[in-house]
Amino acid sequence: MNGSYSPTQVLRYIHIGLLCTQVQARDRPTMLEVVSFLSNEIINLPQPKQPGFSITRGREDREKRYSCSIKETTNSLTGR
Repeated sequence: MNGSYSPTQVLRYIHIGLLCTQVQARDRPTMLEVVSFLSNEIINLPQPKQPGFSITRGREDREKRYSCSIKETTNSLTGR
């Protein structure tokens, strides 16, 4: 994007995207709310809940570690 957008604006759009992808439909904004969020930067956005599924990668002791989290269950795979 090479500086064509402010970091604050980009983070707001990502935040709105996270709200739209909530696991429970009742936690997702309506399209009317989304349009309002996008057109009015003064509106405070609700915090998105933790995703129901996520994959993270990290380096620890020269090993690649992959962890997968589904709601309350966490599994880890370690490979060299």
